[in-house]
Amino acid sequence: MDTILLAVAAGGIGLIAAALLAMRVLKQPQGNDEVRDIGALIQEGSSAFLRKEYSILALFVLAIFVVLAVFIDYNILKNDTINSLAEGGAVTSDGPWTAIAYVIGAIGSGLAGFIGMNIAVRGNTRTATAAQSGLNKAL
Repeated sequence: MDTILLAVAAGGIGLIAAALLAMRVLKQPQGNDEVRDIGALIQEGSSAFLRKEYSILALFVLAIFVVLAVFIDYNILKNDTINSLAEGGAVTSDGPWTAIAYVIGAIGSGLAGFIGMNIAVRGNTRTATAAQSGLNKAL
């Protein structure tokens, strides 16, 4: 149980650190109209890329969900190894929990990618603007 609490605490600390860093980046000036217009175009392109990528990825996640649910969670092949794990309490067949955990992980990963791309693209204009004052300020 201590390991789980440590993992949750580390995750929480990581999320807080990421939020503070994002707020720090987004407080910086965006620059003039030309820089903001270019930034908007980059934002539009990255959003289109993520929509396309995630629509394809959703099909893959759905396929893996079905495979996990059918062959692991419900064990339709009656595999003895899975059955012995279930008898030992390591696996339950009360529902598609492995498949659901996979989908939750995929959603979390996708959300992290979306937020990361969003902050990175929005930081581009701020970095370009800061670079006009010198390398150190941009970094």
